[in-house]
Amino acid sequence: MELIVFLYFLFLSQIGDGQSGCQTSYSNMAINGNDLVNTTGSSSSCCQSCQQQSGCAAYTWTFDNGGTCWLKNDTQPLYSSNGAFTVMMTPNPTNTYVLNVSYDASNFFDNVGFQLGSADCGCFVNYTDKNTAQNAGLIKILNNKIFMGVDNVTVLPSNSTIGRNSVNVRTLHTFNSGLFILSLDHVPTGVTLWPAFWSYGPDWPNSGEIDILESICGNDSYRDFNQITLHTGKGCAMSENNSKYYTGHGLDRVCDSSK
Repeated sequence: MELIVFLYFLFLSQIGDGQSGCQTSYSNMAINGNDLVNTTGSSSSCCQSCQQQSGCAAYTWTFDNGGTCWLKNDTQPLYSSNGAFTVMMTPNPTNTYVLNVSYDASNFFDNVGFQLGSADCGCFVNYTDKNTAQNAGLIKILNNKIFMGVDNVTVLPSNSTIGRNSVNVRTLHTFNSGLFILSLDHVPTGVTLWPAFWSYGPDWPNSGEIDILESICGNDSYRDFNQITLHTGKGCAMSENNSKYYTGHGLDRVCDSSK
């Protein structure tokens, strides 16, 4: 079985602030916290109130006090709330994302470093350098897209202490904020596979790790869903009430990875 990943990665940064009009709306959704002010009135009056309020990025209207506009300085976090109505403001030209870095077929392998050896998790794999991966066909540009795969040809002896050759790449750029867009044509899934896309800080786990896309598969199990994980130092735990912000289910609410 051929295991392939086709990807395209963009990093965009946000500039400016302000708003010019009302745009995206969400019924039965509310923004938790981030309140600037609130005004009583019908839902149709909220847009103008938000336009006139400095720093207003969105609003939530509820039935409180016969109708209340809750003006917000952020568009997140959204959660389900029966009867609420939330609207995001249309960004003006000074409040837009601009493309900062693009990783594509023209430059991808020149802008990443190759992690060597076994996986951080202790999995049975051998991450190779760029030249070895290219010579073995584990990385290449295929149909103007980025291909990364694993050695699916070599038969390892039963007593091998080294796993199959594969690749683990990390960007040479570092980022501290922004909007990240990852476009994938195919991600390998199945028993013993562990595809992942994640970010992490320099002082792990104290500076954190965000596992954005991850399918953790053991020798005899297969998870057909994405597992999003936060790793931190001591003192971090998610409240059970946080489940209102997502449609999946929580496996563990403790983020502490320092143990």
